Amino acid sequence: MNAGGSRIAVGTIAPPGDPNVFLLDAEGKVISQQAVGQRWIDQIAVGAEGNRIHLRLRDAAGTSGDGPEVYTLSADKQTLEPPSGFDGQSPLWYYHYGEHSNHLARLLRRDGRTVAIVTCENVAWLGGSDSQRQDVRLPHVPREGVITSLAAGEGGYALMGVATGGQTHDRPDLVLLRRRQGPRLSAVPVWRRAATMRVAPPSTPEPGLYGVPRPDGEPGVPTGPGAGTPLAQRDEPVSAPLSAAIYVPPGDSGDDNHRRLRIAVADHAGWQRWVRSNATGMEESRCIRFVPAGRQ
Repeated sequence: MNAGGSRIAVGTIAPPGDPNVFLLDAEGKVISQQAVGQRWIDQIAVGAEGNRIHLRLRDAAGTSGDGPEVYTLSADKQTLEPPSGFDGQSPLWYYHYGEHSNHLARLLRRDGRTVAIVTCENVAWLGGSDSQRQDVRLPHVPREGVITSLAAGEGGYALMGVATGGQTHDRPDLVLLRRRQGPRLSAVPVWRRAATMRVAPPSTPEPGLYGVPRPDGEPGVPTGPGAGTPLAQRDEPVSAPLSAAIYVPPGDSGDDNHRRLRIAVADHAGWQRWVRSNATGMEESRCIRFVPAGRQ
């Protein structure tokens, strides 16, 4: 819903080809409807003027390895080009929650006139038209990190939660940026929180099977020294905010004094799994997994 309450956007998981994005007025009347991608509108927001819909789609093409994608739509059903592409194979957008659930981080948020998205290595602010899109390179997010949450604040603020293991020194798990206009648009780091364990780690997860071949006799079974030996693995405790919010008081001047801002987060404990490659001998991050509260 936009700030004035005159427009409401709804995304559904309709079958492929059926309308899955709807724009309603304040009385609940359908103004427009259209089909975008295959299915599963995961996150959606209405622009401040109510004439643009910004959404994140989980299955853009319905193919294996699809990554999430962000689209901007106009109220007259004109579908614009996706603002930016995600890397569907990148672990930067996914984390595990519980035993059998893969989650995409919240990568699109709106507050007032500010619509913020995180795509690939950029953070972007979307305006009332495609010409107002503003991208800047995302600072302070380690390559092995996973973005776990995003909040937008009026005036061009973007608050991101990040989960990283101990491979990265002096790493943050919460980064607050603000859009700065000028000859060249930039994202100014306002504040960051150092990553430390703030909650007790859960029980150690079960080991995975990495590098173990199929039973003898099947085609393609490796042979020779070391064949069938599982790859070395270890789990490192992490904590990260899976939910975040920011309050910007009315009349925020945008100067360097940000003491009036208020931030709230919900930290969760988890594990980052590292597996040593038999090709490079280097450790690689396979996943970050969180355990629901009470499942210790």
